[in-house]
Amino acid sequence: MLAQSNLTPDQLIEEYQKLVTRIDAPPLAEPAARDPDDDAVLACALAAQAEAIVSGDADLLVLGNYRGIPILTAPELLARLSSPAAPNVEG
Repeated sequence: MLAQSNLTPDQLIEEYQKLVTRIDAPPLAEPAARDPDDDAVLACALAAQAEAIVSGDADLLVLGNYRGIPILTAPELLARLSSPAAPNVEG
């Protein structure tokens, strides 16, 4: 795929950085996930005011949502986005 893009790895990273916003999230005050490493994902979602967390991680998915942010699999998000009755992912 990289060869098809006609970009060097450094150019690809440079283009990617134009599309993203870096979020430096403070850690959660209290642990929330079964896997302590997943608390960083939750903290980032809060700091970014995310509309959803998309994951295949069972330790996140078991939460269902975190402080009003739904935690969805990719197919669940796609189903919500393709539903004409649902203008956003909050549910």
